[in-house]
Amino acid sequence: MPETSLWDRLRRTRAVQVLLVYLGAAWVVLQVADIVADALSLPDWVMPVTILLLLVGLVVTLATAWVQAQPATTAAEEAGEVPDDWEIAPGEAMASIRSGRLPHLTWGRSILGGVVALLLLFGGAGLYVAITGNAPLIGPQEAGASEAAAGIAVVPFEVRGSDAEMWREGMIDLLSTNLDGVGGFRTIDPRTVLARWSEEVGDGAAAADLDQTLRVAGATGARYAILGSLVGTGSDVRLATTVYDLASGERIGQGQAEGAADDILPLTDELARTTLRSLLEATGREGAADPERLTTESLAALRHYLEGERAFRLARFEDAAGSFEEALAEDSTFVAAMARLADTYGWVEFVRAESVIEWGEKALAHVDELPERMALAVRANDALTWGRVDVLPELRDAVRRYPDDPEIWFLLGETLIHSAGPAMAGYDETLDAFERASALDPEFAPYLPHIAELYAVEKDSVRAREVAARYVASSGGDVDDVDGPVEMAIAILGPDSISDEAIENELESATIRDLSLFLGTFQDWTDHFDRLAVVHREQARRDGLPVGSFELFDYGAQGDFASAEAILDRFAPESSDPTIYLGEVAMLWGASATSLERAGELDGARCAEANSVCRTFLARALGAEGRSAELAQVVRHAETAAERARSEGDSASVANWEIVVGQGRLASGDLAAAQALLGPHRLHPGTAGGVARAGLLEVALEQEDWSTVDELALGVLRSYFRPFGHYALARSSEARGDADAARGHWERFTTLTRKGDPERAPRIREGREALARLGG
Repeated sequence: MPETSLWDRLRRTRAVQVLLVYLGAAWVVLQVADIVADALSLPDWVMPVTILLLLVGLVVTLATAWVQAQPATTAAEEAGEVPDDWEIAPGEAMASIRSGRLPHLTWGRSILGGVVALLLLFGGAGLYVAITGNAPLIGPQEAGASEAAAGIAVVPFEVRGSDAEMWREGMIDLLSTNLDGVGGFRTIDPRTVLARWSEEVGDGAAAADLDQTLRVAGATGARYAILGSLVGTGSDVRLATTVYDLASGERIGQGQAEGAADDILPLTDELARTTLRSLLEATGREGAADPERLTTESLAALRHYLEGERAFRLARFEDAAGSFEEALAEDSTFVAAMARLADTYGWVEFVRAESVIEWGEKALAHVDELPERMALAVRANDALTWGRVDVLPELRDAVRRYPDDPEIWFLLGETLIHSAGPAMAGYDETLDAFERASALDPEFAPYLPHIAELYAVEKDSVRAREVAARYVASSGGDVDDVDGPVEMAIAILGPDSISDEAIENELESATIRDLSLFLGTFQDWTDHFDRLAVVHREQARRDGLPVGSFELFDYGAQGDFASAEAILDRFAPESSDPTIYLGEVAMLWGASATSLERAGELDGARCAEANSVCRTFLARALGAEGRSAELAQVVRHAETAAERARSEGDSASVANWEIVVGQGRLASGDLAAAQALLGPHRLHPGTAGGVARAGLLEVALEQEDWSTVDELALGVLRSYFRPFGHYALARSSEARGDADAARGHWERFTTLTRKGDPERAPRIREGREALARLGG
């Protein structure tokens, strides 16, 4: 009998037909699985596992088709040696397994195996959700409702009567504020509730059935839902609430208040009290207290405040500022309006504008009277104004206890991005905070600018443009402070390589404001100091200046001594910039003024008596030169200035001068003294704080204290010490045996220093050799 070819065998299996049928069935399974996963809120891993099972099933199906197409299989079936095509024969299958043989493949067994596998998957996933609440299988568990106090979601009220519509959503704010933190409960942030309402019920929808309403509340992560109604009858108004337990879907409490329409704010307090009392009784909690009143007594003030909040959500900051000012004109003690007005002026003007400070301080004066979250927001905004990070531990704790509050996530992100040095925060934590805020309240426009900027930093131009466009669209075109700088970042910082001429061409259409915003936003994030130098040069030209100090510092940061030398002679004799530059390259590269042929310019007279920043860099430059007598004189001057500032109670100046002394000790090789002097100022803001962290990082590297190196390196990455940060992280990664991480940091270091001089800056040479060694 002639042999059958492989092709003939394949044709006999009808593999193409089987494959088409299987793919069609798999598509149906995936659609059903997607619907079931969404409906039951199954874990994210269900769909990938389903796909994996279907791929395994494809192999089994094709193997079954091959087996069933063989003449020997037909003969064995007719002889009763194996089960028929559609027979399952569990007894025979178990006997095969016990004897160590693979059971014979039949269509019945293959289909049953697939059905059982999918049933086990979805049954197991359902059981997992029931037991764990859908916590992640791997990685750190997110802060969620299980870690927070029981949440209450106040949903939009049903309203009837003239002039009642504003209270449909306004009652959410009032009740949420009055109930938050009382009796061990927390209220879900109104923004989160309204965002879920928009998704479930639709924009502009005034009413929903009970099932929809409870689904909205459940989607926020709340345990309880408060539904309410407001009915206006002439000069009177009646308020009522119903409380539902979302775990059981049962109604467990209610509240009510009735009185004159002009007394709606006191009536809201009464409504909150009666609602809370019934909730405490239903849940068996004790210690009910009157809700703390956080609202204005003026209806007109509240009306203006709510108008301001709507404008603020849309990034229409000038309109918002006007509304908040009108609210305060009606009630000068309205703390929420004070705090929001300070925040708004920060957007309209700048973070440390007089108006920001004025209204921020007024709100801060009432901080002890405020409930926890509102007080934290006021203090966090005050810290942002002055560049402090003392509130950061509280913010990190707050996002765990109030994971549904977008404003707390936003304040965390704001603190991390604006005070990245003292916060010692990385890119991932910063972006995560903003993305969480935006996910909780996608339509709140002020969350978007930093997200767009961070995407641009990581060269994700598609998402950067999309988020920037959303921000501009929300404002109605009233803002232009995001899309312009983002487009510049994409064009200038995004390409792997770009010539100076191409950058100059890109800058031709940029306004002076665009240049300023671009540099203010991106100069501390990029690995391209060489490109920034071109932008700084253009900015100086636009301002009518012959040369800019930032251009000089760009060259120093990347070790491009030749470019720096080309412009040093243009600085005025009394300018402190050359001295600061010489100190910068001494800190970063160990380069002395003599090696740069600039020893004659290392003149302490260039630093004014009160200029602690200049004297910090002077100390390091003198140390690199070995001019110990002059260095000792700088240190004595700083010690005297620190004592004088201490006697005057000027703590900021004390820190600045002690940092000068610490850098002086480091320059003279006294690591222990330097560490003791600089350590207390590791969280100090501004240039002085960056210098303190860079000095401590030097000490940690020398001591090979790698955990401290990792922490402090994050504190210098957003500054001209960025190359040193990546250098330190690369060294630390290699010491810990993490070659991939080391390679990544060496790559960024060599990008930063690609125009640097490896002969006069040995660290640059070390970085290039390390990258070659690691295969970068």
